[in-house]
Amino acid sequence: MIYQPESTINPERLRPLQRGITVYTGPMYSGKTTALLRTLERYTIAGINSILFSPAKDDRYSDSEVVTHSKKSHPAVKINNAEEIFSYLDSETQEPFVIGIDEAMMFDSSLINVCSNLRRLGYPVFLSCCDMDVFLNPFKLKDWEEGVNESTIGDLLAIANNVVKVTAICRFNENGHICGNEASYTRLKEGIDEAEFLKGVVVGSDVYEAVCDLHHPFIK
Repeated sequence: MIYQPESTINPERLRPLQRGITVYTGPMYSGKTTALLRTLERYTIAGINSILFSPAKDDRYSDSEVVTHSKKSHPAVKINNAEEIFSYLDSETQEPFVIGIDEAMMFDSSLINVCSNLRRLGYPVFLSCCDMDVFLNPFKLKDWEEGVNESTIGDLLAIANNVVKVTAICRFNENGHICGNEASYTRLKEGIDEAEFLKGVVVGSDVYEAVCDLHHPFIK
């Protein structure tokens, strides 16, 4: 699961320059995961070990890889909660230098402290996530509970050293014409029942589309 190039460079030489948390965020179909994988590949080319973590429940394409919508893939360690990252790192004989985390909004609130601690230890941490749900609310982390733990993906963006906002292309189809504007939001496709969606009856990436502010029903 860990990339081990034939020749490596001393990571200690790079630690002062590479520390920090970088988040690639935006709507569905904006290339967030693609940007994350490209970053890890660049480190691999430079001879620096990396490891990619992904939520176990995201098994849309593979249970051992992260796969983009364009079918680009990368080996990944599937975990149930963010704190498992430390357990996995402790079990490895060769320490990875760069940490990648895909679909960060699907983790629990421990993700915030985990990322902070990884940064404190000197790891560069790169994450991909949607910033808002289809109702334009910051994504609630999976153990969100009103009045007890109200952590959202916004808390991650707040502590990040770098936030890279990426956009998609608005695919709203009006009278046979695709809008084509820059899309910063995600909405349910026309015909998807909102009540069924909230019950979890309707799931899957094919129920969403990226749209611009002109074509999101909650932006007036």
